[in-house]
Amino acid sequence: MRLIHTLIACWSAAADCSHESVTRAAQTLVDDCARASALDHEQVLPAYVLAVYQPALEVRARIEGKRMTADRVQTILADSLNRTASLVGEPAGRPEPGQGSTDLLLKKLDAGGFSAVSRNSAEDLRDKADYLGIVWTKKLGRAKGLERYDHIRSVALNEAARAFEGTKTDGQRFGSAMREELRRRFQARRSRGEQLFDCSDDHLEGFAYSLTAQCKVLWSSDRPWETT
Repeated sequence: MRLIHTLIACWSAAADCSHESVTRAAQTLVDDCARASALDHEQVLPAYVLAVYQPALEVRARIEGKRMTADRVQTILADSLNRTASLVGEPAGRPEPGQGSTDLLLKKLDAGGFSAVSRNSAEDLRDKADYLGIVWTKKLGRAKGLERYDHIRSVALNEAARAFEGTKTDGQRFGSAMREELRRRFQARRSRGEQLFDCSDDHLEGFAYSLTAQCKVLWSSDRPWETT
C-alpha cells in the first residue's frame, strides 16, 4: 500500500489511471524486483553462485539483470498499463478451492474415453490445481487469493469450452482429442504472454479437471452419469 501511495504521488501517469491500474503497476514492479533479486530473468541462479568462474561479459550481463535503474522502473510501469485486467467477478460469488465431486469427474472422463492412467493423472492434476488455489489464499490473503483462483478458473473454462466445440463429435469418444486441443490452447496463451500467474500448463489442465468435477466442463456428448 505504501508503494501504491508513492506511485500516486510521484508518477505522473497515475493521475489518469484507475486505482486498480495503479495497484497492478505496483505489483508488476514488486514482481520484477523479485525476479531481479533471484536472477529469475535468465533462470541462472545456480550459475550465479559460480559467477566468478564465468567470462567477464556474461557476469556483467547478469549483474545488469539485477540493477533496477530509473529507466527500467519507468519501462516496467509503462508496460504494466498495457496489461489487461484479471477475469474476476463479485467477491461474494467467488468459488472456493477443492469443490466438486471426484465420482462425477471420473464418470465424465469415462464417457470421454479416457484410459485408467489418464483418469489417475487427471485426478492428480485436479488435486494439485486446487492445492495451488489454497496456497494463493494463504500467501496473498483470502480475498486476493480467491481473486487469482477465480481468474484462472475462467481462463480454463473458456479454453475448455472452445476445445469442446472444436472437437466434439456425435457417437464417438473425443475426450483425448479435446485434451490435446486444450493443451495447445494453454500453450498459445502462454506464448502470447497472457496473465497465468505461477501456473504451469499442468496446473491449467488440472483446473479444467476441477471444473469437470463441478459440472462446468464436459468431455463427451453423451451424459450417462445423469441416468445412473
